[in-house]
Amino acid sequence: TRCSRDWSSDVCSSDLVVPEAGGLMDVLREKHGVITNVKDDRLRISMSFFNNEHDVEKVIGAIVKETGS
Repeated sequence: TRCSRDWSSDVCSSDLVVPEAGGLMDVLREKHGVITNVKDDRLRISMSFFNNEHDVEKVIGAIVKETGS
């Protein structure tokens, strides 16, 4: 997890090593309405996409459901 401050906002993100990150990104968006992206074959969860704790719980729950981890 890393946090940085740039000209537009505070951003925190975490990169998760998961099998087939690109495919998982698509499934998360289509089935769960969860926005993530992929960088260097890792699923990136960026706090700038979420508004509150419930949103974070939703993305983690969706990842666990889809990966079985």
